[in-house]
Amino acid sequence: MRRSYLKIVCILLFFNFILFGCKGKTSKKELLQSLKNSKNIKVKDVFLEEWKKELTQAPYLLNIAKVVNPFKKPEKFLLQNNRGIPLKLVGIVKKGSKYYALMEDQQNTGYMVKENEKIGNVKILKIGKNYVIILQKFKTVYGTIKYVKRTLSLSEE
Repeated sequence: MRRSYLKIVCILLFFNFILFGCKGKTSKKELLQSLKNSKNIKVKDVFLEEWKKELTQAPYLLNIAKVVNPFKKPEKFLLQNNRGIPLKLVGIVKKGSKYYALMEDQQNTGYMVKENEKIGNVKILKIGKNYVIILQKFKTVYGTIKYVKRTLSLSEE
C-alpha cells in the first residue's frame, strides 16, 4: 500500500518537473539566434591586459643584501640596550629661535644637543617646546640594523 502511494507521488513529481521545470527557458532556435546577434559584441580580457603590462616592466629584482639568512645563529646581545631608550630628556633651552635639549644617558652623563646631532646610536631629529624626536639605531637578533623613531616628552617634576 505504501509502495503504491510512493510510486504515485514520484510519478506526479516527475510530471510536475517536466511541465513546470522547463517553463521560461529559451528554445534552441532562440538561443542560436541570440548567438548570431552576439558576434558583434567584443569581449575584453582584463587579466590579459594586466599581464601584458607586467611583461613589459622590468623583471623582479631581489636585493640579496637585505635578505636575512634564516640559518644564521642569533647574536647574543642585551635586550635592555636595544629595546630601552638610552637617553633621558632632562630639559630644553631656547636660545634665539633655536632649541637645545639637555639629555642624560644611563651613566648620568649630561649632553647639550641641537637638531641633527648624534649621541652614540641615537640621532636627534627635532626639538620642540617640550619634546624631542629621536631616531635610535640598533641591531636585531639576526644582525640586521633597525631604526626606531621615538618621542621623548619633558616630564614635569
